[in-house]
Amino acid sequence: MQKQYENRLVIKLSQSSRRIVILCRGEAVEPQIEFDRPLVEFSPILPHSPADEKEFIVHNPCKFPVEIYNLEFDKIYLEEEKVRLLIEAKHILNIFLILHLFFHIGHILYCVSYLCTKHKAHKTIFKSI
Repeated sequence: MQKQYENRLVIKLSQSSRRIVILCRGEAVEPQIEFDRPLVEFSPILPHSPADEKEFIVHNPCKFPVEIYNLEFDKIYLEEEKVRLLIEAKHILNIFLILHLFFHIGHILYCVSYLCTKHKAHKTIFKSI
C-alpha cells in the first residue's frame, strides 16, 4: 500500500526570531505480511513440560524484502540492550558521584564559613589556603 507523506520542518535559529520552514513531501510503501490463517492458538503448558509447537506460513506480498524477528531471540539486539543498560547505569553512577562530590564540597564550605564567622583566628588561616 503506497502512502503519501507531507510535513513541515521548522528550523529556529538561536538568537534570532527568524524561522525557516521546509516543506517535506514523499511517498512510501508500508511493509506488509500475510499469514495463512487469522489465528494461531497454543495449548497451555506447565513449567518444565515439553513446548507446544505450531507451524504457519508467513507471506510477503511486497516487492521488497521484509525482515521478521523476535527481540527475545535476537542475540545482537540482546547484546546491544545490555550495552545500552550498562552505559545508562554508568551515566547514573557518574551523576550520583558528582552530586555526592558537590554535597561534600558544600558541606566543607559551610563548615569553613561557619568557622570563619565564629573564630577570627581561623578566618586568617582559611584565607591563606
